[in-house]
Amino acid sequence: MYDLIIVTVRLDQIDSVIPVLKANTVCPLVMLMFNNPESIKQLENELKPKRLILGFPGLGGTYKDNRIDYIQIKQQKTTIGELNSETSEPVNEIKRLLEKSEFEVAVTADMEGWLKTHAVFVTCVSAAIIKENGDSIQLGKKRSSIKIMVKSIREGFNAIKSLSIAIEPTNLKIIFMIMPQWFAVLYWQKAMQGKVGTLSIAPHANRAKEEMQLLAKKTLTIVHSSSFPTPTLDKLLSSFINSPQ
Repeated sequence: MYDLIIVTVRLDQIDSVIPVLKANTVCPLVMLMFNNPESIKQLENELKPKRLILGFPGLGGTYKDNRIDYIQIKQQKTTIGELNSETSEPVNEIKRLLEKSEFEVAVTADMEGWLKTHAVFVTCVSAAIIKENGDSIQLGKKRSSIKIMVKSIREGFNAIKSLSIAIEPTNLKIIFMIMPQWFAVLYWQKAMQGKVGTLSIAPHANRAKEEMQLLAKKTLTIVHSSSFPTPTLDKLLSSFINSPQ
């Protein structure tokens, strides 16, 4: 009997978790914190009468030699929100609990849009890292590869924007859609060689390649439902999807 169950598995593991969640008939509240840009309504229907809250952790790290090294990503706070665009007391209570544990937390009224934005971003970044042998430092040193990554993300963001999906969080919108491309390229060249790349993104891209490939397929489905052309993104993600496990 719990007040809240937090689900923090990979996208490719969620099917194995649903029966466990269904079997618990006494906890009414579940927060899903994983890459899931679609099928949210399906999960909601499967888990009724439980109430679902969506979220995503604003941190990244790696496990090695019985030690977890992680960083909080200041550009991406831990973000939570309701499915119905409202902010309820449970959401505010979860926010307070996370903040007591010294996590920076944001609440959004459009968590589904946030997850779609994140899917475009993280799949393009992961694909670019894997293309450079899984080495974010090597990626950061190759301006041409970073330029492809930035252009792919910009195309993806414009595609989902054309579907009336807001680009969240705002800092991603600013760097990829408002700032000139040369600035975004320089920024991400530096970031890929720092802790954001080496500790937060690259370890997950390498260890959870199967999840990222599944997420890339879902990302392509989303952007292709738009009429906005995404040739650079299509090429980058298609190559990533077809790369060996």
